[in-house]
Amino acid sequence: MTKPFYKHPQFVIETEDKRIENENKRLWLSLTIDTNLKDAVLVILKNPSRATKEISDKTFFNVTNYVYRNKNKYEHLKDIGRIVILNLIPFYQKNYELLASSNLNIIDNENLQTIKEFSSKHKT
Repeated sequence: MTKPFYKHPQFVIETEDKRIENENKRLWLSLTIDTNLKDAVLVILKNPSRATKEISDKTFFNVTNYVYRNKNKYEHLKDIGRIVILNLIPFYQKNYELLASSNLNIIDNENLQTIKEFSSKHKT
């Protein structure tokens, strides 16, 4: 059985990412939902699955919908114009348990630096 195909919701205006294809990893993906608002929310997940600038996945779809639908309900979401997705482990793998049995060093210094940079830019 194939997994359902997700598009980014229509309210996503722009997407950007930093992927390193030859290493099969993504360091971050950013989804702009309102160009008039400059605040961002950082979401740190386990590891990327199949979401890209062009397509979403169930987790991204749920996160973006939650933020967008609750902007007027929760004070801390009202000024969010961008959602940035980071990962503890940057390597693409649908089944994260397979990462442990791979030859990859899952503690990736470039990814740790990315988390540090984004979290220092977006303090609340």
